[in-house]
Amino acid sequence: MVLTTDPSAIAAMRDALHSAGFSAPNLDALIGREALAAARTGDLAGALRATRAPDPLSTLARLFVLGVEVEERAAGAALGALGVAGWSAAGLVARRSAGVIARLRLSPVALNDADLVVAHDAPGPAAGADAVLGVGPTAEALAALTIRLPSRRALDLGCGGGIQALLAARDADQVVATDVAGRAVCYCRFTVALNGVANVECRLGDRFEPVEGDEFDLIVSNPPFVISPDTSLRFRDSGLPLDEMSRSVVQGAAAHLAPLGYAQVMASWPLARSESWHERVHGWLAGSGCDAWVLQIERQSPDAYARRWLAHGGGVDPMAYERWLDSYERDGIEGFGYGLVTLRRAGHRRPWWRYDEVPNVLRGQPAAGLRAGFEAADWLLSHDEDDVLLAARLQVGPGARLESWHHAERGDWVPDRTLLRQLAGLPFSGPVSVEVAGLIACCDGTRSLSDALEVVEWGGEPPARSEVLALVRTLVANSFLVPAPSGADGAVRNGRSKAR
Repeated sequence: MVLTTDPSAIAAMRDALHSAGFSAPNLDALIGREALAAARTGDLAGALRATRAPDPLSTLARLFVLGVEVEERAAGAALGALGVAGWSAAGLVARRSAGVIARLRLSPVALNDADLVVAHDAPGPAAGADAVLGVGPTAEALAALTIRLPSRRALDLGCGGGIQALLAARDADQVVATDVAGRAVCYCRFTVALNGVANVECRLGDRFEPVEGDEFDLIVSNPPFVISPDTSLRFRDSGLPLDEMSRSVVQGAAAHLAPLGYAQVMASWPLARSESWHERVHGWLAGSGCDAWVLQIERQSPDAYARRWLAHGGGVDPMAYERWLDSYERDGIEGFGYGLVTLRRAGHRRPWWRYDEVPNVLRGQPAAGLRAGFEAADWLLSHDEDDVLLAARLQVGPGARLESWHHAERGDWVPDRTLLRQLAGLPFSGPVSVEVAGLIACCDGTRSLSDALEVVEWGGEPPARSEVLALVRTLVANSFLVPAPSGADGAVRNGRSKAR
């Protein structure tokens, strides 16, 4: 695949797409989300019906989203000043006897308040081993989980079509995008230019080889982390044993982080009866010099894992399926974990490591929750002495909600259980006693934690102070309680909180 690098040609393409309204919201309105989702699985009926009109948006949708041939006159009207000849010379379309066909896909993407267009290969096996994917669920998850802060330099490692680089470019002065596949670097370079982004540099090479000796304030990576015995698709199969690709990228990211910089890596790891998932990932982090927060987002059986990833090759080939399952049996793998490793360079102090299983992580505000969690960890480190914590003023986090279930008994409602739920940030939840719920409510930002504890009445024998403070630290770590802003005021409530 050779795509033009001529700035004037790319600018003309961008103008044509813009003039036609070629964007994710407009395609949703034209075709409908259900029909678009069906089209991604090969069912084009609804999308073809919605794009019957010969207007430019419908024509571009048929060409570059659905991948079907269009009549040359309609294509010429939609492709703007360059026309069919110019887009053909640029490597994006080709003439056929009955019309014009696209040689690649252009997908409008709306992520993180950005409207972008990403170039990639059509789904299926036709593009071969170096196929470049569009923006799939894993890429969308990484985009939603990435902590966005102003930075000097950012790195998108394993860039594929370049979506993470484009998003990073909005906050970084300079972005470097790397990939081991030349086809991916070509696509990324074209996508960056098509979106009019000037601060992304694309480099070819394996993992961190193209940035040897460099440091970055942000590193994001969606590498070929799939654990498989094959090497048939470079975006999926690394050719390395087990989770060696995930381990090497995490450790390499730690080595290339600037002070206080963040690295966020999508990864996969095998699950075995002999060890817990976090014990295995813990082995990647020793000596990294980084704080680490690992989220296991999903668990899958070997059967489900093999079917999911083999489908990216154009269908689940029975022979490949048997080969994959046999290799998992030989290695004693009983399942697979999948998730995100977030690192932050810790500086001179001893780093902390945290592991959570959060299957519904994308339902909340995950990036904000991750950032809040790192900030909470910093605050807890500065309040590690019990007396210092007791003197602090805390208040209920903005996303904290208390839910209660009751059952009817003898003409009244009797409480069954009470659940504390986090609606902002990461979607943590768990049962709490009415005493703990009362303690949280007493933390109103106007009194010290010590004073709040004095207000709470425990239904039975009060727990040990160390037990209560350990609970408070967990509540702070999960943003159910947050430090009150300096200067907070307000009347202290009279009375006592009592379990009823």
